[in-house]
Amino acid sequence: MRYVVVDDEPKIRQGLAAFIANRDDCEDVTSFSTASVAYEYLSKHPVDVLITDIRMPGLSGLELIEQLREHYPDLDIIIISGYGEFDYAQKALELGVRQYLTKPTDLIKLTSVLDDLASKRRESPLPEDLMIRNVISFMEQNLDKDLQLTRLAEIGYVTPNYLCRRFKELTDASPMEYMTRLRLEKAKKLLQDPGLTIEVISQKVGYNSRRSFSRAFNREYGFSPQEFRNKNNK
Repeated sequence: MRYVVVDDEPKIRQGLAAFIANRDDCEDVTSFSTASVAYEYLSKHPVDVLITDIRMPGLSGLELIEQLREHYPDLDIIIISGYGEFDYAQKALELGVRQYLTKPTDLIKLTSVLDDLASKRRESPLPEDLMIRNVISFMEQNLDKDLQLTRLAEIGYVTPNYLCRRFKELTDASPMEYMTRLRLEKAKKLLQDPGLTIEVISQKVGYNSRRSFSRAFNREYGFSPQEFRNKNNK
């Protein structure tokens, strides 16, 4: 499994990361000292388990969890905090946190929690419709990036060939075709803002040149981005 550890205390952060790295189920463990940097990473990389502190400079652990829950409802989250106040525990429960542990960390208890999560994931693989929704959500959050099929397959925890087959069956489009449609639909909205040049819009929706963007737009809608803008801004 893939883990992320977030804690502003270096010894705790490094100790937890080292402890997790020694687990047989650990494919990768990445650690961060701030929640904001962790959020940037989590929005771009598939992760199974987040282990986070609550009180940190800037974005708090609970604020991080609130932001993540909107787009990644199935992420397993464990809080390890020096604060055992009822309000924190209650909020964590509302956010679907798997376990609320207090510092100093009981490694036997943490091991039990992680073993339980690993067992449940082995017994209940991601449903295919949910897998597709997760991939689409990742697309929507990264339309300005040069996403490749292999990256999308990583998000769904499947092979590229399997992703293509299931995506076609469920959406009647390949992953890359679907992403192109998302990009162009977003472009149509951006084109209604006269303050944005077509060059800027092309970059915001993942095209490296105005020419390639215009060609894709014309192929999809039958007219150029400029013609669409002129028609809708009258």
